[in-house]
Amino acid sequence: MMVKPKIVNWMGIALLLVAGSFPLQAALLYQHSFSELGSILQKISLLNFVSICLMATTAYMLFMVSPYLKVMCPLTIACLAWNNYVVGSYGEDFTMAQAMLGTGLFTGLFVPLFRKDIRLILSDPHRRWWRRANRLHKNIDVILNPFVGQTLLAQTFDLSESGAFIPFENKSWDEIPKVGERIKISLHIDTIRKIKCEAIVVRVVEPLGNYPKGIGIRFIEMNEAHKRSLNNFLTH
Repeated sequence: MMVKPKIVNWMGIALLLVAGSFPLQAALLYQHSFSELGSILQKISLLNFVSICLMATTAYMLFMVSPYLKVMCPLTIACLAWNNYVVGSYGEDFTMAQAMLGTGLFTGLFVPLFRKDIRLILSDPHRRWWRRANRLHKNIDVILNPFVGQTLLAQTFDLSESGAFIPFENKSWDEIPKVGERIKISLHIDTIRKIKCEAIVVRVVEPLGNYPKGIGIRFIEMNEAHKRSLNNFLTH
């Protein structure tokens, strides 16, 4: 997935609006103007503040599509449910039915997280391709040495500081490294400079748009000298 699902941005915005509704409700219920901010804040309980902080944090994680959402979402729902239960049980401004309805609607905000594409991203953060470094169309020779299998000679299709895409149009799927497989690579920038490191395969794709059949790799365990050499190559 090259683009972040737009729904997570809308979910984050919705959470921020719910968080902002707490002081708004206090202002309306107790007839305070927004110039009386101190008085409004005094009407917000500690549990309200905790709920606001959790919603703001979860909203940020939604914008990032963070894997920690798997923890923060249930925690945020539980905190708001507790807050609404207290309001429905002891408050005078909302009935228990209204409080429970609010909890149900709030919980419904998180339903899109069960979409297959979002679940895949949450299970593997490396699928957040929109966060990758800018890639340049660079065709340089590369040697791949899988830990299991034969050495492969190829050329990069594009290249960045963090990884590369390598076409394998004339190879069968059995000959191509699999997602999650670690490989040793050697990038031949020119006849003198070579960059060696390990990489991990993060995607294996059919032809799509301008991209041919091939694999996307992410560099790991690259020493500082090779990082500088790669950066100089990409920026000059």
